[in-house]
Amino acid sequence: MKDAMQMNSPTVGHGGGGSSERWIVLGLAVLAFALRALYVFDLSASPYFTAPVTDPAFHLDWARELAAGREFQQGPFFRAPLYPWFLALCLKLCGGSLMGVRLVQCGLGAATTVLTYGVARQLFDRRVATLAGLGAATYWVLIYFDGELLLPTLSIPLNLLALWLTLNLGGDERGGSGPWAAARAGVAWGLAAITRPNVLLFMPLLALWVLGVGRKGGRRPGSWAPCAWLTLGTLLPILPVTAYNLFVGKDLVLISSQAGVNLWIGNHPGADGRTAKVPGTTSDDFLGTAGEAAGLAELEAGHSLTPSEVSGHYTAKALEYLTQHPLQAVGGMLNKGALFLRDEEISNNQPVRFFAQRFSAVTRWSPLGFSVLLALGGLGLVLTLVHGPRRRLFPLWGFLLAYSLSVVAFFVCSRFRAPILPLLMILGGHALIWLVDRWRAGSRRECGLWTGLCLLMLTVSWTLRGDRVEAEADGLRHLAVGHALAGELSLAEPLSADSLELAPSDPQAILARAGILEGLQRFDEAGALLERVVRLAPSDPLALDRWLGFLLRQKRWPELEEHARAGLQGGTNPQSVQYHLGAMLLVQKKVVQAQAALEEAVRLDSRGSRSQALLGSILAARGQPMRACQVLGQAVDHGAFTNARAQEASTWRLLVRLLQEQQRGDEARRRAGQWSARFPDSPQARAAVERLRSGQD
Repeated sequence: MKDAMQMNSPTVGHGGGGSSERWIVLGLAVLAFALRALYVFDLSASPYFTAPVTDPAFHLDWARELAAGREFQQGPFFRAPLYPWFLALCLKLCGGSLMGVRLVQCGLGAATTVLTYGVARQLFDRRVATLAGLGAATYWVLIYFDGELLLPTLSIPLNLLALWLTLNLGGDERGGSGPWAAARAGVAWGLAAITRPNVLLFMPLLALWVLGVGRKGGRRPGSWAPCAWLTLGTLLPILPVTAYNLFVGKDLVLISSQAGVNLWIGNHPGADGRTAKVPGTTSDDFLGTAGEAAGLAELEAGHSLTPSEVSGHYTAKALEYLTQHPLQAVGGMLNKGALFLRDEEISNNQPVRFFAQRFSAVTRWSPLGFSVLLALGGLGLVLTLVHGPRRRLFPLWGFLLAYSLSVVAFFVCSRFRAPILPLLMILGGHALIWLVDRWRAGSRRECGLWTGLCLLMLTVSWTLRGDRVEAEADGLRHLAVGHALAGELSLAEPLSADSLELAPSDPQAILARAGILEGLQRFDEAGALLERVVRLAPSDPLALDRWLGFLLRQKRWPELEEHARAGLQGGTNPQSVQYHLGAMLLVQKKVVQAQAALEEAVRLDSRGSRSQALLGSILAARGQPMRACQVLGQAVDHGAFTNARAQEASTWRLLVRLLQEQQRGDEARRRAGQWSARFPDSPQARAAVERLRSGQD
């Protein structure tokens, strides 16, 4: 059996080298780039290509601010910063072109392919490396993410680079374990960590591997030195981020403060393991959701919280739930484990399979599905653990398992699972070549047994696959919303109708169609749908928020008051109820009562930008410009406008005007610059910037 495993060694058989192998690597890189470039050109037909939403919009706004030389957000980083930094650099190099940015990311996809080949080649022979590289070049999920403004396009090659550099460490007969080799591997892990911090969970295990713990004959002499250099290298990219958070952001946060919120999303009484929604929030905007989540934490705590305290608050809530409800917690973890292994690309920002295959043929013909990849990769993992060499391959399989568990601990979605795909391709290539070699060696029975195990894993993953009809409905809904946001209501309407036909009881599909029908001034139909969704989901804060907003716009005051009272009695989204009551009273010219309602809304949610914006306008009209500027500034800083971009734009405009009137020129120029970056197509924002720059009031 040992001889069989040696057949896949990089030093035994089929190794090759020289110019022929270089041509293989070059061919794989060119193939990867070409497929991704073709996909990106096709993707330009999507309404989200130039106007992304949620996480991609957050990354793009952040990058545009950085590219313009301005601060994006006060306080410590909520999300790890390396990808937005990379995106800002790409915007500078590409003149702001999102097509150019995506073509640069196609280059990262080619790098992912080469690094997948490189890691496989370090551990196995050229046949395994070629299969793994071919999988990385052509797999549709990897192609999809290289076209999105999301973390996987950077985190995956960084993880692979870190693994490739790490494989020179900790071996029994390796050279190359000197200080520089260990430090540069650590730097790669540090860069991966400031892209996606959960890779740090693997570092203690990696340190033990470098130290030689569990090695026959005991720990290697002198192994403390490479371990120390590895740790130092890892900290090198992280500590400047920590220093920024501490000295500029005024809060002790290692990398980002998002972990506690994400832990609560996946571990609360109503968690389904896949829905990325903070309980009690209504915003679809990334910053809006973060602001609402912080506001809810402060409301529960009864005082203001720093970002690290907000994260700690939600971590404590999640741990309390897990410890007080152990059976439900175990069931939830098992459910998330099943979601992680199922043949479905769970959406987080938009339905992955739908958008990957809607606009391009490149991703439709990809022969691999996740169930096949999981079955082959799983067999490769079992072969490695059973037959070895377990220790030499530990960085590969150890990172695969540690990273997978870190995802299951929070919640599951396609982009969180994407980093394991190249690792499964490497192990899957190993399994295929091992089976071929054993078959040729005459071990037909052994091959049959292992093939049976592979088929069993394939069957389990395929059986767990998601509902394709539900996914199609979700995709049609997202596409309809995208066209609606682009002002293409005639394209959005039939798509929303198709979505609702496929999923007639889905609150999201109902809300999307109601919004589109209202935009088309089909108010009776929109109102009927909103009433229906409130009946279907009476405790859904988003449904109530949209219904109250509709009643406000239609000036149906008695109904608004009735549903507002019901919402307050039931405790459903009280801050939204107070906001809509305040807005109604303001329209009715009852300014004092409106201010009182909005003050209560801000008290309930100190980061609710809509309430702050409306309150600020009242304060300005009532001759309190100083406090108005303070409240309006908080509104735009929090960014929690629940997709009310018109209100956000008017808030920026009022804030800049008030600052000018108070002759606070420096602050007015800073705010005008932020306004222009947030709304780059706004002529009013550009005019304000130019006027203030030229010294005009």
